[in-house]
Amino acid sequence: MRTFDKLSQVQKNMNQYLFKIKTSNWIRLNYNNNNNMSLSILVDNGEALISFSCTFLSNGSDLTQSKV
Repeated sequence: MRTFDKLSQVQKNMNQYLFKIKTSNWIRLNYNNNNNMSLSILVDNGEALISFSCTFLSNGSDLTQSKV
């Protein structure tokens, strides 16, 4: 696991959080809100990994959908 050199941007807008962490050879973008939705994009040496997950509440049950 690499450690990051600096936290280049932290932006808070109401209930939305965007974190941009930049190192010498990879960038990670994370987005989360209070509705159990998240988006993560990791770019490492020209390759991108995109992950999206969302939890829905239906009749008191959790329905989680995730895509990687």
